[in-house]
Amino acid sequence: MSEDLTVTGSTTPVTVYGTLAAAKDYILSMFGSTYDAWTGLTDDVKKKTLIAATRYLDSMQWDATTAGEFATRDLIAAFPQAEYELAVLIYDDSTLTQSADTGTNVRAVGAGSARVEFFAPQSLQIGNATTMPPLIMRLVGQYLASTAASSSDGALGQAGDCESPFDDEAEYLRWWPF
Repeated sequence: MSEDLTVTGSTTPVTVYGTLAAAKDYILSMFGSTYDAWTGLTDDVKKKTLIAATRYLDSMQWDATTAGEFATRDLIAAFPQAEYELAVLIYDDSTLTQSADTGTNVRAVGAGSARVEFFAPQSLQIGNATTMPPLIMRLVGQYLASTAASSSDGALGQAGDCESPFDDEAEYLRWWPF
């Protein structure tokens, strides 16, 4: 299933999950301008994006029982697909592999007069953000090592008896004026 790719001028082959031929076939069947742009690349550039995708996937922490070793991941059909999709994404945005995580700290979202405010930060540290794009997560995310927080509230709350300091004020105002 895997293939050793060598880029022109390099003597060191890099093993990728799929094959260049399979990547070409897979991506050729996809719809979108980014996929079309990838199919028009030279084979060397295609190989570079596949190698970058494999290195990126290999840098993740995989569950030791299901996908801890390359040989195990190589047998899982989703890994070549993730590699091919990631190769296209890397071609479109070469900084993608340098992102810390997909988390955000968005507080307000609005369009026109409609507005919603919230604050639930996403972070890799608390387990509600990932380092991989959503499409790649749908393909291989189930094989990642668990980094999620053990808290059932997504690590956004606190343990124990949580009481607002405003509760006392509300009690006081209920009896005021005397």
